[in-house]
Amino acid sequence: MADEAVQNSEQAAPKRGRMGVMIALVAASVIGAGGGVALVGPAVAHRLSAPAGEEKGGHGKDDGHGGGGGHGEAGEGQSFTVENLVLNPAETKGTRFLMATVVASMDSEGAAAGLKAREPEVRDRLMAVLGSKTVDQLSDVALRERLKAEIVAALEQIAAPAKVEAVYLPTFVIQ
Repeated sequence: MADEAVQNSEQAAPKRGRMGVMIALVAASVIGAGGGVALVGPAVAHRLSAPAGEEKGGHGKDDGHGGGGGHGEAGEGQSFTVENLVLNPAETKGTRFLMATVVASMDSEGAAAGLKAREPEVRDRLMAVLGSKTVDQLSDVALRERLKAEIVAALEQIAAPAKVEAVYLPTFVIQ
């Protein structure tokens, strides 16, 4: 009887040891994944939200002076970005949300600076346009170009007489 108790405790010890190792591996994986998301995620998000013409590590074409150039293209100076728009779509009663980044490519650097100066108004207008759409309308890819056209019209009302050349939605998450 005593021998059986010793055998049972000896068999239980390796199982507990294995369980501890498994818990430690899972914890290390979760911590590693969290650290990767925290460190790599912002860099990837920035790269995805970069306007057309901006390349990794620069602002357009390299002119040989080490700084990058390309301000005549749709580069950083001609675009205006509104990040972290979080709102509830129409008819959701607060149970769903949209998180979006909107990048507007402007016809001049002055127009982008003008929108930057009026950012609270721009954010409010974007929230009104996006918040008036249902989840079905927002998630339908076929309607995305129409949505972008509505955003262009809303931004051009604020930026007049400047023109919005294009709108990009690098982050568009519906939950």
